[in-house]
Amino acid sequence: MRMVFIAISVAAVAFQLMSDDVKKVYDMSAVRTSKEAAAFISTYLLTWINSDLIVTAVQQVNAEFARRTIDEVKAVDKEWMSSRDLTPLQRRFIENPVSDLLRKKMKDTSGLIAEAFIMDFQGCIVAAAKKTSDYWQGDEDKFIKSYGTGGSIFIDKVRYDESTGTASMQVSLPIFDAKAKRVIGAITIGIDMHKRALLKNYVQ
Repeated sequence: MRMVFIAISVAAVAFQLMSDDVKKVYDMSAVRTSKEAAAFISTYLLTWINSDLIVTAVQQVNAEFARRTIDEVKAVDKEWMSSRDLTPLQRRFIENPVSDLLRKKMKDTSGLIAEAFIMDFQGCIVAAAKKTSDYWQGDEDKFIKSYGTGGSIFIDKVRYDESTGTASMQVSLPIFDAKAKRVIGAITIGIDMHKRALLKNYVQ
């Protein structure tokens, strides 16, 4: 437990060193949630969601699909949802180093994180810990209220998720490119509410 609190202290210092641009994007003052969930976001999630690995992956996908139309996205989304076995595209976004990182975070939190996936500038999957029910999240609040607002934290209501088989609360945050000083994507973290007692470990 001591190591947990040491890590939290280091994270708190790191947050204080963030630029004003970044702090504005991740402002918690308007976010209505428990102090435990707020601590989990500010002292844990914010320490790794903008890592070079994640930012680079989002940048690359954004560049690759910069001219893709929404109609093209919806066509891919339809194929994604209808497939039972993993398609080459699904394997690309589920079997990569960023997805490996997301799975590691699930393990590191003892299952508190039940799902995790990253989206590009259109709300399409860049990486996921496991196959998501759909490819395009761009018409959902998780994307609209995190990336679509120019960057803010969005916490959805608790709901049953068929893709994870758990009662979860989704926390969505923008992915911020510190060099370009702009939001380039978003990440959604599903918290397993059956394990919410673990959130207290992140309170200083």
